[in-house]
Amino acid sequence: MSDISGAASVILIVRRRYPLPVNEVHETHSKDATNMTLIARAVLILGFLAILAFCVFGFLASYEYAEPSRRLPWQLGYGTGGAVCLFAAVLLWRFRRPAPQPEQKERNE
Repeated sequence: MSDISGAASVILIVRRRYPLPVNEVHETHSKDATNMTLIARAVLILGFLAILAFCVFGFLASYEYAEPSRRLPWQLGYGTGGAVCLFAAVLLWRFRRPAPQPEQKERNE
């Protein structure tokens, strides 16, 4: 029985002769890309809202400390984290990048 662990750890680097087109938008893929962007934004927004809920719970739980000197750092941390997550979720919800439009060929007349 041969040992293939050495062969599995070989890294192969391939150099392309022509670079892949980066800025091309194909008409058939623009709708799929828009749907994927929508799904990714929704997942990010839900993630930020989950972290926000954790920060709100932590902020309220920090009132269990009797002394303000022990509770203030926790409140600042949870409050700042919650504000940042709320701000990020609102930015993702409000501001959307327009869908890429395929370039139209100019007609020389």
